[in-house]
Amino acid sequence: ITGNVGIKGGWAAGYGGCANRKFAAGPEMPDNPVKAKISVMNWVQAADDASKVTPDMGLKDADKLDSNIRILFSLAGNYLANQNPDLHQAVRVLEDESKIQFIVASDLFMTPSAKYADLLLPETSFMERWNIGETWGTASYLILSEKLIEPEFERRSDYDWLREVAAKLGIENEFSQGRDEKAWIEHIWEQTRLAMPDENLPDFATLQKTRQHLFKSAPFIAFEDNIRDPENHPFPTPSGKIEIFSKRLYDMQHPEIPALSHYVPAHEGPEDALAKDFPLQLITWKGKNRANSTQYANPWLIEVQQQTLWINPQDAQKRGITHGDMVRIHNSRGICEIPAEVTPRIIPGVSCY
Repeated sequence: ITGNVGIKGGWAAGYGGCANRKFAAGPEMPDNPVKAKISVMNWVQAADDASKVTPDMGLKDADKLDSNIRILFSLAGNYLANQNPDLHQAVRVLEDESKIQFIVASDLFMTPSAKYADLLLPETSFMERWNIGETWGTASYLILSEKLIEPEFERRSDYDWLREVAAKLGIENEFSQGRDEKAWIEHIWEQTRLAMPDENLPDFATLQKTRQHLFKSAPFIAFEDNIRDPENHPFPTPSGKIEIFSKRLYDMQHPEIPALSHYVPAHEGPEDALAKDFPLQLITWKGKNRANSTQYANPWLIEVQQQTLWINPQDAQKRGITHGDMVRIHNSRGICEIPAEVTPRIIPGVSCY
């Protein structure tokens, strides 16, 4: 309606930068005889009762799963007991050894997920291995991440110990193709140079000196070709056009995905009947002392910003809360204790931490 689609600065699906560049990938993965794929959000249900994971829930390339998930590998992640749709179900499944029979976790820190591991492996940090780091979001440069120090104690990179496991299984050559971690980084970089001849990427030896590369090609503009030449570049919709009304969504008859955009009240929002029992809406934001749960327990960064519950003075007065009080917040899912920060910077009826 505003004409922002397909133009520079229009910001219609324009989130890009390095993410939209085609880097060579590796190592090559062999064909997987199991074609079924599930959303990462569905691993708990697939471990609890796989029969309930259906195409309607995001199952792809299969009508059903043949078995429940029994073994989990969690490498450089804290997803098992952290960002789950139903954390209570996740904890119940993780603690039931008749469901998840073996968990391997590799990490730098004793995260909530790592505490459930049967085999806990100490991983290396970015300072102890080679990599190429792309920028987050819309920037168009990359940085060579060099190995600065050797890992101490028993810490090893995931590639290092997985290569040794492959050797035990008699498939080390197929897995590593004779390359260590740095050799893979160099190989992937050189393959990327061949795949992007117009970019004039430096060779790996030069990259080790410059340590970064700024892309000079034209910026990515989402849907530019679709707007410029709609006949030869139709939109990926049934009509090939931008659809204000979607017949495909209409046929789905899903009340939360309307065919014509309109306001849909949020579950457990201010219009929900639950508001009678839970009158405060809780929102969250990004703290300046951590990224999601990363560095959450770092004492230096806790000094930078303490986790508090923001509450409006009107709501605080009704509850007899003063600034700095330790308060208990709860809903049907759980309870936590947190210091209160009484401030007019949050509106009445809303709290935040």
